[in-house]
Amino acid sequence: MKKQKEIDWIFFDVGGVITDDRESEELRKQMDFELLHDYDSSITREMIDDAFQKGSSFVGNTDDNVIKVIVKNQEDVEKLIIEIRKRKKKIWPDMEVFANRSPFTLSVIDVAKKLSKFYRLGIIANQPPETTKRLKEAGISDYFENIGLSAAKGLHKPDIKFYESVLKDNNVNPQKSFMIDDNIERGLAPAEKLGMKTIWFDWGIRKDYPKWIDYKIQKLDDLLDIFLE
Repeated sequence: MKKQKEIDWIFFDVGGVITDDRESEELRKQMDFELLHDYDSSITREMIDDAFQKGSSFVGNTDDNVIKVIVKNQEDVEKLIIEIRKRKKKIWPDMEVFANRSPFTLSVIDVAKKLSKFYRLGIIANQPPETTKRLKEAGISDYFENIGLSAAKGLHKPDIKFYESVLKDNNVNPQKSFMIDDNIERGLAPAEKLGMKTIWFDWGIRKDYPKWIDYKIQKLDDLLDIFLE
């Protein structure tokens, strides 16, 4: 029996919800810090964390946006973006290496299987095309009616057009749907603007969050308490 009787669809992000990206995200932030600290020794790790949060609210690669937030000289910005992409390529030369540092979240299949009996499940995520194969091989995509990836849409969070496109494709009433994401600015804010209800996956890294968030979870099993009796 549904606990959320007025809800038809539940949409998931991939990174930070279906996969545990804590290790890979920490590597990204540390890499950003090392590059920018070499550029300007007054730049602190705390500044990187703040810029990461702010940069998430802009369309575009978050690491690129971190540089744009902190560095004012445009020529330097362009050079640093080229350098950070080179460093990322060395750490994650392919999807297999990346996947090893971003394993699937504990109990994701069990939770998706249970929810899919009562709700229609979908994905709205900034992900490369290889993610489709990864989800299929793990058996996760079996429980999702729609997998909306930025690579296929040519649109990226936090662009609200990305959400609108996925919702339109599936004839979804946003007021009868939920969005689950670990990134508030990039993933939840656009959904909230469309009238979707929101669930923040809190990994215990960020302390503050806006009051408009409907629920906060710290593990996927918590979704069963929200959606199922």
